[in-house]
Amino acid sequence: MVDALYRRREFIDWDRDRSELTDLRGGSPSTPIAYPCIRARNASTESTALASQAQLVLLRKAEQNMAKAEEATASRDQIDHLRQVIAESCRILAQHGLVSGSTGHVSHRVPGSDDILVRGRPHVDNGLRYAEPHSIIRVDSNAKPVGDTEGVARVSEIYLHTETYKRRPDVNAVIHAHPPGALLCSINNVPLNPLFAGFNPGAYSMATDGIPVYDRSITLQTVEQTLPMLDALGDKDSILLSRHGVLVVGRSVEEATGRALTFETLCRIAWMTSPHEPPRPLNPLDVEEMSRRSRESAEMAAAGRSRFRESHPGAAEGSERRDNWPYLMSLLDSGALYFDDIGLGTRFPH
Repeated sequence: MVDALYRRREFIDWDRDRSELTDLRGGSPSTPIAYPCIRARNASTESTALASQAQLVLLRKAEQNMAKAEEATASRDQIDHLRQVIAESCRILAQHGLVSGSTGHVSHRVPGSDDILVRGRPHVDNGLRYAEPHSIIRVDSNAKPVGDTEGVARVSEIYLHTETYKRRPDVNAVIHAHPPGALLCSINNVPLNPLFAGFNPGAYSMATDGIPVYDRSITLQTVEQTLPMLDALGDKDSILLSRHGVLVVGRSVEEATGRALTFETLCRIAWMTSPHEPPRPLNPLDVEEMSRRSRESAEMAAAGRSRFRESHPGAAEGSERRDNWPYLMSLLDSGALYFDDIGLGTRFPH
């Protein structure tokens, strides 16, 4: 490049060309040069040195670009892998009866970013039992979908995930599920005490450490509704959401999934072996909130708006009228004659 520069003209004007030369020398525009102009016929040594340095600069830039390309490729591969693992977690949770249909979601941080990957709701949703990587969407820290979600709606309880990550830097994965054992324990006020040891040491440790309970049964659809639950969670890894479900966190999706299964094992055995109190009435605040949401949905529908679509960004028009038929058909197509939908060993024919 430098030789060609010299061949084009006998003299190089310093004021016009010092930035070019400085780049090649690795200095700054203010770096002094021994002379203000260079005569080509007397500068063969300088030309050779600059050309060599220019080649080194170009080589370094090429290496940097290659490193950036490799890093970007690794990031894409890593994100694809996380989408796969999240989808597998959803299927495992459904296989063990912790989720049913489209209820529940799993997420993981995007490495090197404030964004997360979380299971959304496809327009045709076969349920978590048949979750695929394409149903895992990217969401930023303000709960807004990132990029084209290709028809996959963001879940309404997204703040269970985004706010947990903000408060807990030690957490990389979050699971929200609706396990039947946890539900029954909260309805009948069954305590989650250490009932066994060697059978499941993880459950024993969980019960010994104590499991916090959040005494609201509504879906937590706003930051304001979510933060009190996180106050109750504190630095624990699991919390029982009364008459609703559970929230479980972990350093990885695999760890959080295993912890959720352990939590539900403890709940099922506790419910089956403990005396049951009569069910308590619902929290009056929850009854009031559910009534308010019903009124709001009716008012929005009258104004031509959809509460479902506004609480599930990315949802297609008409999504509020969909049901669990795709999920039931997927079960039918799988060849299963019976499906344990509540996970307590009771079979319900579909």
